[in-house]
Amino acid sequence: MNFRPEIAVSILSAISVFVILIDYSYALDDFQKNTVYVFDTGVVAVLATDFYKRYKKSNEGARFILKHWYEIPAMLPVFVFVFIESQFLVGAAVRTFRLIRVFRIVHVFFRTTAIFEGSRLVEIFIITGGIIVIGAIAAFLVESNDPGSKMTNLGDAFWWAIVTVTTVGYGDIVPVTVEGRIVGALLMITGMGTLAVVTSRLGAALIEARTKKHQERQPYRPVNEEAKSLVKNKVDEIEKMDQQELDTLMAMIKALWETGRKKPDAEKDHE
Repeated sequence: MNFRPEIAVSILSAISVFVILIDYSYALDDFQKNTVYVFDTGVVAVLATDFYKRYKKSNEGARFILKHWYEIPAMLPVFVFVFIESQFLVGAAVRTFRLIRVFRIVHVFFRTTAIFEGSRLVEIFIITGGIIVIGAIAAFLVESNDPGSKMTNLGDAFWWAIVTVTTVGYGDIVPVTVEGRIVGALLMITGMGTLAVVTSRLGAALIEARTKKHQERQPYRPVNEEAKSLVKNKVDEIEKMDQQELDTLMAMIKALWETGRKKPDAEKDHE
């Protein structure tokens, strides 16, 4: 895999998420809004081109689309959301429709995970951070404009997401909309699973690092062929013994073992 395009697309997508949040959080004038829309349309064009190239290269057809279905809603430009929300949707429908914007973050999450695939510790941080970011922004999108909401800014949303994922649950900030509670329920379930995965992967990574360090200190030394041949010959000789010879051999081994046990006791009595 060529990581340069992956990194470039991931960074561009992350910047577009940040720009969308600025547009959503602050009252921008017409020029600033148009700048955001033009930039986001350019990002969508890059994402669509990248998706098409990977689709053609994969030779998987519909299977590729099914595997990467989450990238399709991530390619919807911001001005489409603004137009549909202002013309056709009201109330709860607007809040639910806004959740589609989260797919842009999901896209960034999966592309970043692919870049660092194989590095367990990095994957742990990406998975944990990604779940918190996705949960916080999803909750912010559906909660922030509700009159009774306590989640009025991204800071509150991130605090709530961290508390929820870690199952601490202070209760100082809670979702008040139906959509926000659904996001919260999903985040709680995901949080419990994430803690289990993080614990197991971190333990596996530590064991792997310790094993690797031990192997570096005591590198594996292959047994030479002469020693292997000698052991094989001795085993073959034992297999050819009859019952009486085996009994004699076992008696000799037992006598040697008992002699070995008595010797330290005798030395101890002598002292």
